[in-house]
Amino acid sequence: PGLRLVWSDPPVFTVDRLMSDEECDQYREAALNWEESDDAVQVASATFGGGATAANRQSTTWYLKYKAARELVRGAMMLLPEIAVTQCEEPQVVRYEMGDFFSWHEDKVPPTSLDNGGQRLATLLVYLNDVPESGGGATTLKDFPV
Repeated sequence: PGLRLVWSDPPVFTVDRLMSDEECDQYREAALNWEESDDAVQVASATFGGGATAANRQSTTWYLKYKAARELVRGAMMLLPEIAVTQCEEPQVVRYEMGDFFSWHEDKVPPTSLDNGGQRLATLLVYLNDVPESGGGATTLKDFPV
């Protein structure tokens, strides 16, 4: 894929064409049926983790089994060839409806959970669709100069 460094500290890259339009369409279509599937586990993100998380996030999240996310896992492994898939968390698909949100946060594993595999080395955000600027939806990195 077309990997491009856009910021160095911390390193932020963009990757063009990690997945094809058809593959993105397949994930969006599958999301409509995951509630009835053995390929994913739905998590009500507003209460996931309890406490402070409920005030910081409102969305719907599915944790995908690796077999249900082959294209995504293959793309991630191409970007991080020295990492084994067993070192990765299950892929997640998050859906934000109108009014949903995810407030400022650090994308790291809480210290109390580090014995469950260690700290995250990287976060990969894959957008399955485009949203018109007038339609809402944005990702902002807090310390990233625009």
